[in-house]
Order: sequence, then C-alpha cells, then structure tokens
Amino acid sequence: MRKTALFFMLLVFVLACNVGLNKNIVVKDGEIVNHSLNVVNGSIKIGKDCIVKGDVRIVNGTVEIGSGSEVDDVKSVNGNVLIADNCVVNGNVEVVNGTITGKENAEFHGSVKTVNGDIELSANRVNRDVVTVNGDISLENGTVVEGDIIIKEANGDFDKIRQLDIFISVNSIVQGDIIVEDEDVEVTVHLKNGGKVVGRIENAEVVSD
Repeated sequence: MRKTALFFMLLVFVLACNVGLNKNIVVKDGEIVNHSLNVVNGSIKIGKDCIVKGDVRIVNGTVEIGSGSEVDDVKSVNGNVLIADNCVVNGNVEVVNGTITGKENAEFHGSVKTVNGDIELSANRVNRDVVTVNGDISLENGTVVEGDIIIKEANGDFDKIRQLDIFISVNSIVQGDIIVEDEDVEVTVHLKNGGKVVGRIENAEVVSD
C-alpha cells in the first residue's frame, strides 16, 4: 500500500465519480442506498441498520457508520473512520491520514489499512490483513485477524528510528504472521490477557505483560 497508489486511487475517484463538494452526507436509519457515497471536504454519516450497495469514499472529513449497517469498501484520505458495533464491511477499509476504529462485533471481509494513523479494533473479525506504515495497532476483546499484521516500508526519509506498538489483548488472536518490512521502525508486540499470535513474529520485540 503505497501513497502513490492511494493518490492515484484518489485522482480516479475525483475525476470519475459523482462527488459531493463541501457537503455532508447523512443516511437515515434503516435506509437502503443503491450507489456509492463520495465526498470531498465534508463528512459521511450512515445511520443504524442501513445498507449501502457501494463504496464509501471521502477526501477530507470523517466517516461514521452506524450500528448494524453494511457497506462495501471504505476509503479516506484525510479523516477518521468509525465503524460501529455489528457492522459488516464487505471490502477493505483504507485510510491515508486518520484512525480506524472498529466497535464490538463488526466484521471486515477485506483488509484494514492505514498509512499514518492508528488501528483500534475491539471484538472484531478481519478476514484478511491488518496493515500500517506509521501507526499503532490495538486488538482487544477477542478480535480475530485471519491474515497477517504487516508494517509496510515508508516512503521518504526519516531523521530517526520510528517506534510502533502492537497490542494484542483479552483473548485476541492473529492467525497469521506479524511481519515488519521496514528496517527503520522498532516494533514492540504486547501480548496481554490471553492475546496470541499463531504464526511467526518477524523483526519485532515481544513483551508478555
């Protein structure tokens, strides 16, 4: 997941899609939307028990998906993404600058990825990978990652070694590996209260609290 690839995705998104400029989109509770939701400079708020038969994409602003709702891909360039309890994301969640938060019993059928931002999952299931370049990762309350956790190599120069933390706690499980691809980052994996990694842990320190 490179910034250039994400920028290209953004460019295609802006040129090809019906985009709401400087506006907010609100989907009311229980509503079914048969198209993607696209915003530049605004916010997207999806209510409870909604179905969006398309992607949710934003350039500058926040995305909130309400309890029990279902969407396809979720993509944000600058802004946080909040996935409420019992949601289903049928694709990937990708954020360039911002935090991804998943509440209880949310399901991610794709991967969860950030470039600059934390990933905070509680009692979630991720069918593929959890990926970041420069952000901490927290898996709590029985979260299951069926794929790997991957720390990607950063583009550009950094003056000092970066430090990232991965917290796996309260019976959370990573069924794959933890892979650190960047030599300029020091990663500490914290295993707490029954948290475990089934696969290998590469290029990271492991601390059992």
